[in-house]
Amino acid sequence: MACLRNKTVEELNQAFDRKGETALKTYYNETETWVPVLDGDFVGVRPSTQLALEKYVDVPVIVRSCTDEGTANAPIPGPTDSDNARAYFIATQAGGYSELMDKLMAVYPFSSKFGPPYRINEGGYEGDLGEVGMTEQYRRLAAYYGDYLFIAGHRQTCQTWSSHGHPAYCFRFNAQSAGQPWHIGIKHLQDVAFVFYNLKGDGYDAAHNSTQGVNPFEGKPPSYTDPADLMSRSWVSFVHDLDPNSFRASGTEFQRVPLWPLYGVDAQQQLFDADVGTRTESDDYRSDAIGLINNNSSQRNR
Repeated sequence: MACLRNKTVEELNQAFDRKGETALKTYYNETETWVPVLDGDFVGVRPSTQLALEKYVDVPVIVRSCTDEGTANAPIPGPTDSDNARAYFIATQAGGYSELMDKLMAVYPFSSKFGPPYRINEGGYEGDLGEVGMTEQYRRLAAYYGDYLFIAGHRQTCQTWSSHGHPAYCFRFNAQSAGQPWHIGIKHLQDVAFVFYNLKGDGYDAAHNSTQGVNPFEGKPPSYTDPADLMSRSWVSFVHDLDPNSFRASGTEFQRVPLWPLYGVDAQQQLFDADVGTRTESDDYRSDAIGLINNNSSQRNR
């Protein structure tokens, strides 16, 4: 702390603004340079080790991810070929190249049917990634970055809490907000306006430095307000009772929506979807790929 306090604003800005020093360039043309640093004080061991040793605060948690997490972090416009893609894979590892890279590239293949935005495969989007400037390798990297940065940790946390008998309510968010390009899909943080039932879109404008620029619910059908209502009530219930389902005990609302299950050996989680409707699902998609990431946490500084 003494070191930080003795630095000037200019020195701090130079240290924090490290654009171009890593291959992890995001949708916002920024970089992901920060990983846990083992200082023996705030961070004594790697977070993955803490989870394995059950050295965490064992309170109930809500853990979430969005369907297309990786589109907010994948390199734009994407690698030009497999060799270039390999460089991005290597850049995410603490020790540089290893045999793990070949395994990761195998479970995150170059395929027109693999990677975010995943609704392309369901016929949910009409468009050509090439027409919006994305390379053929873009979806491959978007899949890997989303799992590497967010979804793998989501699953590892839910599995850890469950294995030790601690309540975990996990969910995937699957509703594309207004103002998002179709090729970005349901990216990171798209659930926030729903959790806060922010139907007016307060804060989603240029005056608040919003990259979205419009109300997330603008022009959306009534089906979008239902999951927002359900989510906001569930969060209040969780804060008050540590159970997102408690508000439903005395009412008749949302009777067609299944109760939010505790994450258990069957890996059931809630899927908040504005198009098909909220339901439960098994948290087992891309199991081989995500398992490979989580089983090699030390090589990604996690």
